[in-house]
Amino acid sequence: MTQHETVGMPRSTALSDLPLVSREVKATFDVVGRATGKAMRITMHATVGIPYDEEGHVEDAGSFQVDDFDGRSRLNYLRLDGGLYALRHGLDRWQKPFLGLARELDVLDGFTEDRRLMPFATRHGVTGAKINSWTTTPAGRVGDPYLETIYDMSAVPARMAELREVIARNTVLTAEGLAYRTPYPSWVVGDGGESVELTRPARADTSPVRAFGIDRLDDALEMARRMGGNPAVGGRVIVAPDRAEPDDSARRAAIHLADDMRIFLSQQLADLDPERVRLWHDCANAEAIMDAMGTDGLSRVFKAARSLAVDNEGGLSANAVGRWSGYDAARVGIELGEISAPLPIGPRN
Repeated sequence: MTQHETVGMPRSTALSDLPLVSREVKATFDVVGRATGKAMRITMHATVGIPYDEEGHVEDAGSFQVDDFDGRSRLNYLRLDGGLYALRHGLDRWQKPFLGLARELDVLDGFTEDRRLMPFATRHGVTGAKINSWTTTPAGRVGDPYLETIYDMSAVPARMAELREVIARNTVLTAEGLAYRTPYPSWVVGDGGESVELTRPARADTSPVRAFGIDRLDDALEMARRMGGNPAVGGRVIVAPDRAEPDDSARRAAIHLADDMRIFLSQQLADLDPERVRLWHDCANAEAIMDAMGTDGLSRVFKAARSLAVDNEGGLSANAVGRWSGYDAARVGIELGEISAPLPIGPRN
């Protein structure tokens, strides 16, 4: 019997019930120089607790070959306490499995692959100043009295509490290595519809209109064909998940389109007719509408965003040039079950 197989009723445990093992990571902290009053972001060593699944409660949850930043790689998923976790590719699980964990949390580098368990802060946590650079060489350890004489570190305790909470909620150490909480990969339509690639979550997040859940390859291929492509499929499902997870790719696409139109037209509300003002409010309240109305709300938001992008004759509004693409129109048509071709990218003459 393999490590993750079970006999009889499936084993279940809460992530919060797992013991924590102490490990040291490097993380960034916002401080103020005592001598200069300058807002600074420095790196320090810090001790955190990682949930440790020593009894093997995690279950296998699928394996995928995905498009990566330097080719294709394999993502192996685990399930625990209702959450999905991907095994961290590339960490030495035997020697120092937590080396570089701060990069997993995006506290050292704002552009690290897709493991952004903490949002990267562009503003200083104390002064609000814009952060353009910081040192990655540790200045010392959190709690070092000497550092207290150099920096005002009053914001460090709150940062440590945030760091520990995020790590405890989003990572788990298993016999196979460190895993981090992340959704399944998505099928993403490439430029011109010439490809459909199974793609890492963060890369898919940059193109929500082109991204479809792992069970929606046919819809991704349909978008590619509507864009005039003859798509090649890249990546594959190596081991299918034993049960489906909720697919929120349509919701994310709707939020993206609605938010784009909301922002773009927010300064033009006084010039819009009453019907378009109503549609704008639908876009501004997209998440609440979908929460309250389910699939009907999803359709309503897609229709509102599209209606704001077209003119009264059904062509692309001159105001929407550069804001509404063929991909946008194709996605809305697919989600609404329409067979019609996408809208023209340019305005009608």
